[in-house]
Amino acid sequence: MSTSKLTSADLEMFSRLRIPVELLIQASIERVTDREARERFGIVGHGDMSGIAIPYYAPNGNGHTKQLWTTRVRRDRPEVENGKPRAKYISPSNDRKHLYFVLSCSELLRDKSTGVIFVEAEKSALAIAAWAERLGRKILPVGLGGCWGWKGRIGQVDGPNGERLDEKGVLPDFDLMAWQDRDVVILFDSNANTNFAVRRARLELAQELMSRGAQVRLGDLPVIDKVNGPDDLLAECGDWSISSLLETAGAFADVAVAQAEAAVNELETNAETRLHSDPKNTFMVLAAVDDREQRELLIGRAAKAFGRLLSKGLIRNAIEKLRQDRSEACEKLANKSRQSSLRNLKVVPADLLMELESFFTERAYLPDGAGLILAYWSMNTWTYECFDTVPFLELESAVPGCGKTTVLERLLAAVCARAEMTMDMTEATFFRIIDKLRPTLLVDEAELLDGRSEKAQAMRAIAHAGYKKGGRVARCEGDEHDVRWFDVFCPQAYAVIGGLSGALLDRSITIHMERAPRKGNHRKSTKLKAVTRTAGPLRKKLEAYSLQVADALVEVYDSAPEQGYWPDIRDREAEIWEPLLLHARLAGREAEARLLEVIGKFLRRKAAIQEDDWRVAQVFALLQAITAHTPDTFTPADLVDAVSKSEAWAKTFANYRSDDDGKKAKAAAIGRALAKFRMESRKHTRNGITYRRDEAISKLSAHLPPESLTSFTFSHEKSSTGEVTENKAAAEAGGRGERDARRSGHEMKIKNQNGAAGGWLEFEI
Repeated sequence: MSTSKLTSADLEMFSRLRIPVELLIQASIERVTDREARERFGIVGHGDMSGIAIPYYAPNGNGHTKQLWTTRVRRDRPEVENGKPRAKYISPSNDRKHLYFVLSCSELLRDKSTGVIFVEAEKSALAIAAWAERLGRKILPVGLGGCWGWKGRIGQVDGPNGERLDEKGVLPDFDLMAWQDRDVVILFDSNANTNFAVRRARLELAQELMSRGAQVRLGDLPVIDKVNGPDDLLAECGDWSISSLLETAGAFADVAVAQAEAAVNELETNAETRLHSDPKNTFMVLAAVDDREQRELLIGRAAKAFGRLLSKGLIRNAIEKLRQDRSEACEKLANKSRQSSLRNLKVVPADLLMELESFFTERAYLPDGAGLILAYWSMNTWTYECFDTVPFLELESAVPGCGKTTVLERLLAAVCARAEMTMDMTEATFFRIIDKLRPTLLVDEAELLDGRSEKAQAMRAIAHAGYKKGGRVARCEGDEHDVRWFDVFCPQAYAVIGGLSGALLDRSITIHMERAPRKGNHRKSTKLKAVTRTAGPLRKKLEAYSLQVADALVEVYDSAPEQGYWPDIRDREAEIWEPLLLHARLAGREAEARLLEVIGKFLRRKAAIQEDDWRVAQVFALLQAITAHTPDTFTPADLVDAVSKSEAWAKTFANYRSDDDGKKAKAAAIGRALAKFRMESRKHTRNGITYRRDEAISKLSAHLPPESLTSFTFSHEKSSTGEVTENKAAAEAGGRGERDARRSGHEMKIKNQNGAAGGWLEFEI
């Protein structure tokens, strides 16, 4: 474009500010009439809108690809109110505020070696850009369009009555630039030290930039006739004035102290200020002083100046509240900035899993496949809230010294989300920590949870509830004993000698650990510093992964078919393994296939562990005795001889006599165990309580770990004599509608298909 639309007066004004014509052309500065302002740019309102149009372009465009954000018109004849011009600058009412970048500067946005200068007016930004060009300085000037121009409408939120309200905040344009350790100078107009609104805007902008990691300095324009902004200073004093101003710009901390001193001096010497000014103005300035001793001295002086109007305690509390609010805002901003950075970090799930697996296998002596399981489990701690259940992790061993604590407190703690390590936690702290921190709870020496004490039972109940989303426990609090619900849903890992049992085992992925061989076992260091050094980058990738895939995980989880993606893994085991398998599915087919192979091994190991549990073993012994009993019905007394031969019932029968009374007592114990299965065929007869054999086989089989039923193996449908084998007949009798008998070579596996999520039944006699 040309400058034909700029008048000679316009060109003279810009020339006085040392802004060359070429820069005006590049920035598309032009003059518009009232009609043009309204029709071309959508400016509305009363009065004459003619003036100089200043377009705001996205800073990452160039040439003909520039994206126009909005246009501000500097009006020639704004209305005057109380002796001051009103609405001197105006934009289309529906446009959002933006930062003003003079030219396309995409290469400077992320270059932290390029200093940034914030000014209020667009003319000042143009003047600084021209100054930097003349002196060969690498500077990025940014115009705010007013001292509060860095804040504005950033979106809409729902109001208390469902209405849509504008959401105000820091402009998203700030996210276009890298701020960490960047030199930033704020050069507001000369009234920054006399006008409280301008001073406060500068103060808050400085704190905002510092929360993003910038090194902020404040420049004070000298009080000179005809000098309002940096552009006027250039016109009156020349290029050296801006150079001098930048060199002498003070660090924020120093300027904050000076401003606070000035504010307190004003209170001490000016009664009008003490009596009629808003004390919040003083509080805001004092709150910017970081040094506690200096702040306390200034608070004391301010309290003395206010006298009976305000106490020292009230002033201190108000200032600390301002500091706390600012600290929380800075933390929120820093977290938002970090998340934005993490979302842009390239993370390949398959590569991340490989790194995590190596992290564990290179530092701990683990059974085959355990490193991969630990990798997936750690990954899931960052995204567990995407699913309805969270698998627990059990690290068990027969004896101490097998590395459980090392894996727990060194390795898992280093890479899991919000890891909290504990050895001796009380019930009261257990649920409160989970509710407040949503941690990955790492519990060492967890043998307590398998005990029968009141504390053990209470903590087990909390742990059980934490397995499912929405799991809560109720407790009374306060003098009035008000009931409060605590959320206890979180990942939990336990290190325990001898292993867990019952419902906790049922909810866990179990890794059995053994002592590493003394020779040939070379592992990387598990010292805290060494582990932390490696874990740092992993944690960053894990957090980035969680932000990038959370929506995809939820979508694929919610889209699962009724039988699940992996129908061979059922009931409780499906709840445990499905979250990890969904991570594998996102990582690719090879990752999914490998995890399925490892899961098969761990399912068999866990089934063997559950079979060894005395409660499961007792059910198994009952099932064997009932299967061997050929009549269609039986009584508990019919099973006594067969059951008495099993080790599982030895402890229960240990104190019973061997006479008829002892046999009756044993039958009663078996009867109590069978009653827990609530069989419909249960009948009271003269000979005692009877049960139907086929229902008993079906019921008991349904409450055993599926893999344990492989002990019932069959050779062929018929024996060598042509008769159906006893075990085969039992399977056919007990499996109708309940189990699927699947032939594999000369064996058949009976799998539980009753759909019960509870797994095997837990009972005591």
